[in-house]
Amino acid sequence: MSWFHTLPGSSQIYGRMTIWDKYKAINESLKKEFLCVPPYRSVTPQYVCDCYDKLQKEGDCSGNIVLSINLPWERAFQMEYRYKKCDIFKDFIPAIEMALYDYAIGNWVCAYLTLLPMVEALIRKLTEGKIVTNKKRIYMSDYIQCFLDEYENAAKSYYNDTRAPIKEAYLEYLGYILKETLFDNFDSYYTKNYEFVFNRNLTLHKMEGLEDESKVSRNITRIFLLLDIFAEAWMLQDVRLYNSNTLEIDPNSDLDFLVRYKFYVYLYTKAVGPCDIHYVHNALRGSCGWKCSDEEKKSLISQLEMQTELYQKMPL
Repeated sequence: MSWFHTLPGSSQIYGRMTIWDKYKAINESLKKEFLCVPPYRSVTPQYVCDCYDKLQKEGDCSGNIVLSINLPWERAFQMEYRYKKCDIFKDFIPAIEMALYDYAIGNWVCAYLTLLPMVEALIRKLTEGKIVTNKKRIYMSDYIQCFLDEYENAAKSYYNDTRAPIKEAYLEYLGYILKETLFDNFDSYYTKNYEFVFNRNLTLHKMEGLEDESKVSRNITRIFLLLDIFAEAWMLQDVRLYNSNTLEIDPNSDLDFLVRYKFYVYLYTKAVGPCDIHYVHNALRGSCGWKCSDEEKKSLISQLEMQTELYQKMPL
């Protein structure tokens, strides 16, 4: 069962603070990382308390959030019970499939450049035919504001009790990311001195933010989170659809889910050991802090020649 249906009201105390106090403190700390507590079934009151305890002890709990978003199980869940069930994602499923594949094998730049334009495409889909204006031209800021209004209206009826902080948290997060970060113009973004380049204009028009692959990987996590929240926002417009894909499912007996989940585990595991993408990172680019020596390169050339000969001898 989803945490949205099990999380206690704000009157229940966990230590000296309510669960909602801790929830808000966690989200405030995640703002600098361009993250928030995700809308997952795994986010229980205990999860919130664990994240808060880590925040108090170490000053940062973003690692818990990143892990939750990137887990093969969660990626499979979002694909099977969110993206594939939402009409607005229908045209983008092939692109998401390949981006997930690239992400899992460590081809992060390609995954990121595939996913980044999808944010704008989904916002336009979510607001299609809903913007009323006398302007001759509709700007991206108009689409974003319409999307935020639509989400607030959908969430208002669903989170109409002590769970209202969930709606407020996602509205604040989406407003911050979409208005002040992701779609900000060049000059404005530069003046804010962010630690990361998480901006579609700088990346798609100037190819900035692609040099450090560890930061590219983190940006993919941020895109996953946005897509997951978008899917949640779409489903909240149809409570029956939301409940049937949240409360009334058993992933462990769903063969489609299990095939996808096991495949992602396989890809994640494969990426840890020797694979083609590591040749690119280590031998060709020398990125990620590693670089092959001349002797290692000679050994690699011999291995590649042997593999090529074997492929050439295989019957067509």
